[in-house]
Amino acid sequence: VLAPKLARAAKENDVRKLASLLRTSIAILSICCVPILTLMWINSARMMGLFGPEYKHGVDAFRIVIIGQAVNASTGPVAQLLIMTRQEKLVSQIVKGTAVAFISLMLFFDASRSVIGIATTISLCIIVQNLVMAYFASRTIKKMLK
Repeated sequence: VLAPKLARAAKENDVRKLASLLRTSIAILSICCVPILTLMWINSARMMGLFGPEYKHGVDAFRIVIIGQAVNASTGPVAQLLIMTRQEKLVSQIVKGTAVAFISLMLFFDASRSVIGIATTISLCIIVQNLVMAYFASRTIKKMLK
């Protein structure tokens, strides 16, 4: 639903509409995700226990992943915005860079058998990727305003 609206606003060079769509989608995502993620955080031991008692030891790792998803939701559809404003190469470079970091860190933490390290890698890569894209999305909108 959002992508065609972003594409139309970008094609028409309607920066105010782009910014408005981004703000609205972030608000909707936050309203929907924050309560769910909060419930998941509060009930993480119970949720992990659904898979068996041995999974209760993974609560800290689960909570670290929840943090990454909270940032993911709060940055909104920044990748879509960049793609619709003809920044596909930039998105590709950001994704490739995060993928290399992700694979490298996963190999390191997998070798050390660190579940917390793996969860941190997942969240950190999600957070970095989304914040970098949010930065460039903001810069793109500011450039279009000039």
